Amino acid sequence: MTMRPSLLLRLTVLFIVFTCMGLSTLYAQSSESSDVISAMQQSSSDIHTLYPIMEKIAAVVMAIMGVIAGVNVFSKWANGDHHARQSALNWFGAIVFGSFLLIIIRAIFI
Repeated sequence: MTMRPSLLLRLTVLFIVFTCMGLSTLYAQSSESSDVISAMQQSSSDIHTLYPIMEKIAAVVMAIMGVIAGVNVFSKWANGDHHARQSALNWFGAIVFGSFLLIIIRAIFI
């Protein structure tokens, strides 16, 4: 009969491993505050320059999703499927969620 380690022991080992990984990356960072500030400013400017491009890509992806949704719903409706309305609402909800997600990301990063 083999004994398996308990769940508490596994969680403890995982905690120790992740703590060691976190501490090693913490000590690997630069200690100068000017380097940190310049890196933060650089990342902020990168986000400001890349966000409009990513927003356009997301809009294209949502437009493609809309076309796929229209074909899918029309196919179900033409075949007499009773769940065509539910499918249309699901697709519409996904596209609305994507657009709200873009608005939230814009509010956070821009």
